[in-house]
Amino acid sequence: MDTSDIDMIRVITEAGSLTKAAEILFVSQPTLSKRLARLESQLSTTLFHRSATGLAPSSVTKYIIKEAQPLKAQLARIERHVQQLTDLQTGVVRIGVGPIIEQVLLPAVLKKFFNRTGNVRISVVTDQADVLLDQFEQAKLDIIAGPFKAGDFDNKDHIAFPLIRDPIIQVARWDHPLFDSGPGP
Repeated sequence: MDTSDIDMIRVITEAGSLTKAAEILFVSQPTLSKRLARLESQLSTTLFHRSATGLAPSSVTKYIIKEAQPLKAQLARIERHVQQLTDLQTGVVRIGVGPIIEQVLLPAVLKKFFNRTGNVRISVVTDQADVLLDQFEQAKLDIIAGPFKAGDFDNKDHIAFPLIRDPIIQVARWDHPLFDSGPGP
C-alpha cells in the first residue's frame, strides 16, 4: 500500500461509488475496480461493503483514512523541506499570523526580514489560532505567530518561543479618573 492507494480509498469513501470516484480520479471505472480488488487482495480484507445504494467504507478503511492524516502531513513537511533546501535564498516562506500580530508586529518584522534575505518571497495568511495550527500541522504554513498556549506545541519537531518578552505596563496621567478613589462623575 502506498499514498496513492490511500488517496484512492479516501476518494471512493467520499464519492460513495466506483463510478463517481473514477470520474474524480480521471480513470476508467473498470481500472479503478481492478486497482481496488488488487489492494483488497494485498491486504487480505474487504475495504468497502457493496450494496445497491453504493459503497460504504469498512472499519479497516476508516482506520486507514484516519491514520493516514499524520502520514500525509509528514510527507508534505518533507516535500516542503526539500523544496526549501533547493530554493535556498529565492524561495517562498509561508507565514500564518493572528489579526493583531498582522497589524502590530508583522510590518516591522517583514521589513527587517526583507533587508536581510533579498529574494525570498513571503506569503501571509491571517486567521484564528486554531486554523493556523491546523495549517501548520498540515505543512501548509512554515511559521505561525499568534495567541497560542504552551500545550499547543507538544511535537519535538517544533520550536515555540514568545514574540514579546517585555512585561505589559499600563501608563496613565496621575490625575486620570482611573486613579480617582471617589465616586465616578
